[in-house]
Amino acid sequence: MSNEAPRWVDSTTLRDASIVRMRTLSLGDPVTNVCAGENNPSLHAFFVAYQVKSRKNRYGLVHKSHWAKCTDKKGKFWDTDINVVYPGHLDAPIRSELFAPVWESLYGAKPAAIDVRAAASPSSKIGEGGQLP
Repeated sequence: MSNEAPRWVDSTTLRDASIVRMRTLSLGDPVTNVCAGENNPSLHAFFVAYQVKSRKNRYGLVHKSHWAKCTDKKGKFWDTDINVVYPGHLDAPIRSELFAPVWESLYGAKPAAIDVRAAASPSSKIGEGGQLP
């Protein structure tokens, strides 16, 4: 099994590849949430189960949602979208490469790098004469 980033941005194809990936995991396998940041406790977890939840709307249409139930092996459990769960505990460069197709399928563009210092600095937003743009 490979952790290569898919080369497409179609959300249906991405979901289908995620379903195949979920079926290869078994109880207790280490997984990584590629969407989670470094300080997020759900970044590295352990796989518990692949769940498909169905609900019917008032018109009789059935909507399915796909989830991966994960744990920290300390008593906490949570559901995570299957598109962002990959096998193994992965490092940051690999996580960002795997997350790019997920971002593209949801928002249509690659995630932009944000300069946190420039975004947080109020003086960088003030123009001539102390006016905000």
